[in-house]
Amino acid sequence: MKVSIATIVTALAGITCALPSNDIQNVQVGHIRHAERRPQRGTAPTPEDFLNDEAFQPLQVHRERPIRRQAAPCPKNVNADTQRTRGIFPISQTFPTYHFGNVATPVITPGDFCTIFRFVIPQTTRQNTCAIEFIFPELDQTHAYYFHGQGHFSFSGYFGYAANDQVTWKTQPPTNSSLATSHTLRPGNVYTLNDPHPGNCYSNSTRNLVIGGRLCSRDSYLAYYQDTARCPMGLFVDVS
Repeated sequence: MKVSIATIVTALAGITCALPSNDIQNVQVGHIRHAERRPQRGTAPTPEDFLNDEAFQPLQVHRERPIRRQAAPCPKNVNADTQRTRGIFPISQTFPTYHFGNVATPVITPGDFCTIFRFVIPQTTRQNTCAIEFIFPELDQTHAYYFHGQGHFSFSGYFGYAANDQVTWKTQPPTNSSLATSHTLRPGNVYTLNDPHPGNCYSNSTRNLVIGGRLCSRDSYLAYYQDTARCPMGLFVDVS
């Protein structure tokens, strides 16, 4: 069963447009706009309805570096070889059989909504280095986004699973424990979520490789527009 995610995105991301940038991280959860009525069966939930103490496996961030500051409002952090997402699919533990479709705005809420990202690595990169990176600019460097909480996020990666717009919490792929990491993410940084080395793209000359990962949090809200038109923000695979 498919449910619209527009209510959630509006509640999370829409509030940023009315706030000065220095206040964005001080927004109280209770200020998030409610839908006109409480969620009922078959309707999308609002983020504050679903808080729990779900534990996430700790994962290691292998590298952290500040975003390069340049004269332009936003530094360039992707290049022509950077792999963009081929699909962004929110899933909900509270609504385990609902599929929310392919969206441009990932949504993460504490202990409930996670977002699955899908990438297709070209066969031509088989000898290259692939770094899975989460780019997290400051608010004044990119599109408006909503971020609230302690900033503890977990990333679980996987190989070979072709996630699509039908994926749900119940049908999500098994994660690879060797690609599971957890870290406190802060605006203004780029986080490398795997251990990149020459040849680790794992592709060959006969086929492309489908990879992906799930981003969750136990204590934070995050909704943003995944895009490269302005300052890029979100999950990317950097090929070098």
